[in-house]
Amino acid sequence: MSDLQLKSIIERILRLHQEEDEIKADRREIYAEAKANGYDKTALGAAVSIIRKREKDAAGFEERNAIVDLYLSAFDGSSHVHAPARTRGAAEPSSSREVRPVAQEANHVDRSASAQPHSAEGKPTIPSQ
Repeated sequence: MSDLQLKSIIERILRLHQEEDEIKADRREIYAEAKANGYDKTALGAAVSIIRKREKDAAGFEERNAIVDLYLSAFDGSSHVHAPARTRGAAEPSSSREVRPVAQEANHVDRSASAQPHSAEGKPTIPSQ
């Protein structure tokens, strides 16, 4: 590799870093404008991040969101999966989620060592602890 070739590569990388810095400065200006107009910068950034992830991999994004919702439901106590048989259906629904009763057979969770993170129907399941 010659010195001229190395110099050319370094200059191209530096130029790209300079362009990246300019783009970041433009992005900061847009966020400042949004804040000046009463928008929440953090929420705006989260929305932009979600949109970018959704555009990159729509199917994967939806699947991850379904799994996250399942985990949040279990954490919030609005899932019937771990409820004892005598209290199923008696749980109060979470204010942010609609809880629908699930058939007794559908409540089975495979807790074996070979359990897969998805059921035979392709729906996410809660992994064993």
